[in-house]
Amino acid sequence: MNEGLIIRELMEVEEMIHVQGLEELVWGMDPVPYHQTFTAVKNGGIMLGAFKNNTLAGFLYSFPGFHEEKGTYLYSHMLGIHPEHRRAGLGEKLKRHQRELALKKGYRLITWTFDPLESVNAYLNLTKLRAIGAQYMENYYGNLDDSLNRGLPSDRFLAEWHIDSPHAESVVAAKADTAEGCLLLDTKINSAGFAVPVETSVAEEGDAAACYLAAIPNNFQVIKKEDSSLAAEWRMRTRKIISSLISSGYVAESVMKEKQHNRCLYVFKKKRAIKLHRWRRVKS
Repeated sequence: MNEGLIIRELMEVEEMIHVQGLEELVWGMDPVPYHQTFTAVKNGGIMLGAFKNNTLAGFLYSFPGFHEEKGTYLYSHMLGIHPEHRRAGLGEKLKRHQRELALKKGYRLITWTFDPLESVNAYLNLTKLRAIGAQYMENYYGNLDDSLNRGLPSDRFLAEWHIDSPHAESVVAAKADTAEGCLLLDTKINSAGFAVPVETSVAEEGDAAACYLAAIPNNFQVIKKEDSSLAAEWRMRTRKIISSLISSGYVAESVMKEKQHNRCLYVFKKKRAIKLHRWRRVKS
């Protein structure tokens, strides 16, 4: 599967222009101006290209950011994979290469946004890469008119990837059918075979459990195409529950697959309970 695959940093104007073609193909919209991406990579940003048999199969674009409390970090803005190379783990390979290069450049935190209802992205970001869903942002980009986002508010999770932390090196061992926690958002299956959100009353008002679970569908893009009202219901239900958990000090720690119910489960834990600090070297 990896035969003929090369991932490398892109630094030249011609390479930025090459990326624009794939960007247009993936999102069906005007690409980021090449002079902007070129300027970013010359000033601390990173543009990675994944080449399969010398053909651009994917790219990952990020640039420096700053926050008063977080300090300097790398903001990972766009990850695009050619349709012919999806479902082959290329996105994960690009992100892991990004982490290695970011550490060499002195970064300790990488952030990006993703749609909380896109289960494949959520599983990659939180379970495989071990980022956390740290902040919920309602209609973050406004009304987007590209093929993946058209028709719904552009709610987003802010992922924080503490790339030199114990959490980033940890592995999720549990499976969804063994997950322990208060299930705040359950599902039922409708006549079309789609997962429908159902709020539960497992947790009493004011309780603070160590772990909460919230379901999302496995196939949100299919639901959007075939049942727009159900897609909107998923957006509003998850917005309410996730926002409430985030405001109470919880973050999305991982995602667990539950194929028999056509869904995934977000696992929320208190942020202070997750090992996000840097590795500490002990002098011998």
